Amino acid sequence: MSIDLSKYTYEVKTMPWHIWEESFLPLKNEIIPDAKFGGRFFKHDGAEWDHVVGHHAQNIWTMIEEPSGALVLRNGVFVKGRRGYFLCERMHNPREFFRIPVPNEAD
Repeated sequence: MSIDLSKYTYEVKTMPWHIWEESFLPLKNEIIPDAKFGGRFFKHDGAEWDHVVGHHAQNIWTMIEEPSGALVLRNGVFVKGRRGYFLCERMHNPREFFRIPVPNEAD
């Protein structure tokens, strides 16, 4: 049995930042309370990274800088283009793919 990946498609869902916040409830960074994004951003190194990877992947969102320079959130753990992470109280569905534009004023 073989799988034809050329026929595989998926939808990337988008939602406004404030809806993402209300829906997934990002948690405070207790390691660095005055972190960016209202104290909810985690860097990708040191104690913050150790804390992030100690959580279930469905609670992690990655801030990515796209080739265009735009900052977006993607659900799950990504390394390429990562700027940092958010941990959320509510899990995302691993079968859904999200792209959340990060507004300039969110920082």
